[in-house]
Amino acid sequence: MRRGRPKRDEAVRFPARQPELKLATVQLEVPGQGRINAEFHLVEGYFFSIEFTPRAAKSASGDVHVQRVTIHHNPMIPVAGAVARTEIETQLPEDYGAAQALVAEGVRVLSKEGVYSVVLEDATYYVLAQVEDWGVLGIRRYSDDGMIYLLPFDGPAKPLGKSLRQAVALSAGQAPAHS
Repeated sequence: MRRGRPKRDEAVRFPARQPELKLATVQLEVPGQGRINAEFHLVEGYFFSIEFTPRAAKSASGDVHVQRVTIHHNPMIPVAGAVARTEIETQLPEDYGAAQALVAEGVRVLSKEGVYSVVLEDATYYVLAQVEDWGVLGIRRYSDDGMIYLLPFDGPAKPLGKSLRQAVALSAGQAPAHS
């Protein structure tokens, strides 16, 4: 640390120096929990994080088995002209393109380049829209059911259906009651 900031050593910096880069995904089989994905990330060439989805329980016991390893990028190879962008690993709603043009009170649908992921207790979600002051609309990563969820800042995920236009309409102008 130097002046309250982490001091980064160039000796441990990889040549792949994008603002954000997913290196690999390791699929694990954990006793009593089933399949868990562990994703390894770099930020500006430095190892940054391992993201577990869903979160692994602290009380897991027994042997963890590696089911599959997917290498997304070799960190020793720089990527020319790369831009930071979330790789969306699920099917977007069919009406996503049309919904981007919607103007609704308190709801802003994000462009595809603006989509980002958030890790919650039950899953990782891609945020498709921001609902002013109280939450976001998102879809579950690795899901193929197309369900859109309301993700309030102070409560559990609530399914809203498969239409982003409908989810925006349900969310516009008022905070729905949490169930």
